Amino acid sequence: MPFGIRDGKLIHISDLSINERGLNCNCVCPKCGEKLIAKMGDIRKHHFSHFNDKCDYALETSIHLFAKEVLEQYKKIVLPELILKYSVNFNKLSDFDSNTYINPLELRTISIVKEQELTFDKVDIEERIDNIIPDIVLYKNNIPIIVEIAVTNFVSTRKKDKIRKLGISAIEIDLHDYNFFDKEKLKNAVIYETKCKKWIFNRKEVMHKKKIIEENKKNVRNNVEEEYTFPSFKNKKNTSNDDYKDPFDKEYICVICNKRTKNWGIRFGDGITCLCNNKECEKKICGKIYKLLTLL
Repeated sequence: MPFGIRDGKLIHISDLSINERGLNCNCVCPKCGEKLIAKMGDIRKHHFSHFNDKCDYALETSIHLFAKEVLEQYKKIVLPELILKYSVNFNKLSDFDSNTYINPLELRTISIVKEQELTFDKVDIEERIDNIIPDIVLYKNNIPIIVEIAVTNFVSTRKKDKIRKLGISAIEIDLHDYNFFDKEKLKNAVIYETKCKKWIFNRKEVMHKKKIIEENKKNVRNNVEEEYTFPSFKNKKNTSNDDYKDPFDKEYICVICNKRTKNWGIRFGDGITCLCNNKECEKKICGKIYKLLTLL
């Protein structure tokens, strides 16, 4: 273990002198409070070890304390970029969480959050917010950002769902591949590196998703109207196109086979989509009409 506690202060093994080896380190475990031994031999990497029985989660707790200490001292963190990938066919929020293959021709991307350095005012560790206890909470102008530290345990799906319901932006910092005994590299990972960070939830992402859904619905509606609708002419005298009939004449042109019909029409805005009694025509238009109606 790389860290111990002495006089309420977090101590890294590299902070000790050779004279503080063994029990002379006067350190205790950050998790259970039991005595630690500073093992500083010539063969193995220097580390702390429990004097008696070792406890679970000591490493995880010590890394959380270190991250909090670093963030409290420097009051800044570099946030990763957040890129949203979506299809032009997405029409509900659950589509964004689907693993369904997206045709490259339909793939769109948008950068919601640019990589940026955030300065903040306050840091809290393991403070309860509603029904969750985040590892760390940063406050900027009283607006919280949750920071989860992953060492051996990553954020569960259940906790992610709770964070989404709270509507608080949150990132996860994955430190499990880092050398915990290199204090400087660990500090740089917490503050500056972005390859180890990812967004669990971002409030802006939800707003962008809803906007995309509305735009997709509007595009589908416009496409269907353009392909399957002809204008309803308000002034019959100004109409010179013999292929179209004024809808009020009760005679229409089937949008599939172009035959004249006195069958029914479906109105979309200022236009009328009409269909003859041919079953094949019904089949061809069915898919488009159904898709539109499910989006409205």
